[in-house]
Amino acid sequence: MQFAGAVIHTAETRSSNHSIDTFNLMVCNARDVPRRRELRPLDAEQLASLAQACLVNSIELIVEAQELLDVGHIPRAYSIAVTAGEEFGKSQLVIGLVGATSRDAEEWRTWWKGFYSHGDKLARAIVNARTLLPEELITSFAAVMIPILKEQRREWGLYVDMVEGVPRSPQQAISLDDAHALIAMLSEVIHTYALISPPNTLRDRFLEAHRGPAQEMRAALDSGNAEVIRTAWERTTGQPIDDALLAWITENMPNAGPQTQE
Repeated sequence: MQFAGAVIHTAETRSSNHSIDTFNLMVCNARDVPRRRELRPLDAEQLASLAQACLVNSIELIVEAQELLDVGHIPRAYSIAVTAGEEFGKSQLVIGLVGATSRDAEEWRTWWKGFYSHGDKLARAIVNARTLLPEELITSFAAVMIPILKEQRREWGLYVDMVEGVPRSPQQAISLDDAHALIAMLSEVIHTYALISPPNTLRDRFLEAHRGPAQEMRAALDSGNAEVIRTAWERTTGQPIDDALLAWITENMPNAGPQTQE
């Protein structure tokens, strides 16, 4: 009965060119309406609020992912967990702008592209948490999230796909081990970060750093001089910098100064 109805509907639409043309026009018009996305420059207040909102959302999402996993909704739990990882990456991408005082329109376009991309740039933004998270968590987050984002595996837990001519359901695509491992790793990363950098005060701490220490540190990074970076680090954080971290910063020159710990 279901398929017979579909055949009848197809025959009816074929008999009326006007009906099908109208339908196609409606579909095309709906598809062509662009999603409005923010592309304008953001000031420090807006960046601080955005960083906090993304971090809070990542915490809520990873908790929901665990709840879904606990009741057996394995593929959905996996996809929600990936989204939590993306939101955490977005928070770090925003934090990477702390202390930045001037960016041209092209730099903002590039930044917004990374923010909206759902791509591996969000996973690589974890380096901005390097001074707060243990190295093994930084490595685990990047190693797991980069291939997930590149291969768009979040969709695997939501949609049926065709793989080599055979339908693949979310239940077939995502195993319990896949979901459990991802959620466990992201929970540790996100909750550890939130304990060290509480989300309810992130906005205020971002603004405080932006107005002083972060600008000094960013200027030191721009110098490319290891000793200048070492001096600025010790003055802005009150702690000596590890030689291995200094070597990494000097080599990679990430687009962010260290996050200050209150």
